[in-house]
Parts: sequence; structure tokens; C-alpha cells
Amino acid sequence: MLRYEKRVVQTPKIKARGILINIAIIALLITGLILIWTKMDESPVKELLKISIAIVVAFSIIYLTHRLVQNKVWFDINDPDYHTEYIELYDDHIIIYERAITYKGHYYSYGKIYFDDIESTIINDKTPKTTYKMHIYLKGHCSDKTIVKKEGGRLNSFFVHMKGYPEELSYLLLTKYKPAMKVR
Repeated sequence: MLRYEKRVVQTPKIKARGILINIAIIALLITGLILIWTKMDESPVKELLKISIAIVVAFSIIYLTHRLVQNKVWFDINDPDYHTEYIELYDDHIIIYERAITYKGHYYSYGKIYFDDIESTIINDKTPKTTYKMHIYLKGHCSDKTIVKKEGGRLNSFFVHMKGYPEELSYLLLTKYKPAMKVR
């Protein structure tokens, strides 16, 4: 049995400096809107400037909020306190414990897949350093030994994000286990 665990690396999608720059831009635009509102005489140009700055401020606030929400979802995804993702390779089957990510949070998928029940496996970017995705398709009538549990989606396939696993795993999948897993 060979076990490979996915590495968890935490780097935020938006850093504190990016948040401060976004807040400064929003504050500057709001200050400009207030100055235009109070200092300019009533004219069509003033109204046009007010509307255009209000639109820019609204887009800036929506953009910052979106980035902050993405940042929070990203940290939920990469929190090392969650269960570890792993792949175990045996002589006759593979066990995969994978986390699937949604904006509502995440859930875990589990697959104990016997090589006899695999119809085909597609591995994107087939060099060991650049293997990012693996999709295992199962035969229509699998044996009772093969178990695939995941929330939603098809139970006759299993998708794995490979980024974070050691290069050795990709190398084994593309050499020793290629015929057994029917890699295309």
C-alpha cells in the first residue's frame, strides 16, 4: 500500500494591502462625490458626474465585497484543521478521499475503486510535474466491492484535483498503474 497526502498551502487570495487599497479608492470616490454634490452648481454636467461616480463607487464596493467573500471561501477550503485528502494505491484497487468545494462550503467524496471496474481514466497534462486533474470513469455494472460516495453528481465517475500531491504519485499513475487504471 502506498499512501499520498495532499499538501495544504495557505496563501490568501487578497492580502491586507489589497484590502486597504480598495478601501482607499472607495473613500476617495465617495469624497469626490461629496465635493461634486456640494461645490458644483446645478447643471446637467453635475448630475452626470454624480451618476458616473456613484456607479464607479457601487462597482468598487461590489468588487471589494466579492474579493473578501472569495478570501473567506478560500480559507475555508485550505484550512489544515479539516480532514486530510489522500490517495492510497493498492495492487488491485485505489482509495481516494477528496474534498469537493462549493461556495456553500465543502464536502468530502470517497472512492474505493477496484481496477477491474474502471472503464477508463483520463489524466490531464500527462507529465509528472503538470498533472492537475484525474477523472476515473467506471463501468456500467460495477462489482459490489467498488464504493463511490459523493454528494450530488454521477456515481459512475470520480474526479480528483491532483495539485498538491507529490510528483511521485503522478509518475506512478502514468507508469506502473497506467495499464491497470486504463489511462488514456
